[in-house]
Amino acid sequence: MSKPEPTQIDPSTVAVTGNFQLTAQLPQGKSISISGYLYHGEAAQSISQRIDVLHDEIDRQRTRAEIPEIEVKLEQSLQRLSDIKTHYAIMEAKVAKGTKLNQQEKAALEVRDVNIEKHKEDIERGRAAIAEAKAQLVIK
Repeated sequence: MSKPEPTQIDPSTVAVTGNFQLTAQLPQGKSISISGYLYHGEAAQSISQRIDVLHDEIDRQRTRAEIPEIEVKLEQSLQRLSDIKTHYAIMEAKVAKGTKLNQQEKAALEVRDVNIEKHKEDIERGRAAIAEAKAQLVIK
């Protein structure tokens, strides 16, 4: 659904009667700020439309800035899954050698499949979040 374009104002022909500023905090200590002016005789609908357009752009920029953080979390999840699989393989090798496992290791092996599945779901959620964020960046 496309939004109507704001009414075009020729700033050279009207007086500025005020201003507005939209600011958002972004990841990694960054921020973005967009300013605009209010013009004499401008309709409230025109003001709202312009602010909506700028608000949408701030949201787009916030999403853009969040993607690298989501990607880092995804890489961490992939590494955790690999580490967990390695840990379980070590415990299984102990069992195969006839080494007794302690209670904690036995408990961990009992929930191995559930634990691995949970990590796989986290990874899929991360991939979906990245895909969704990138899709939102497409300018329509």
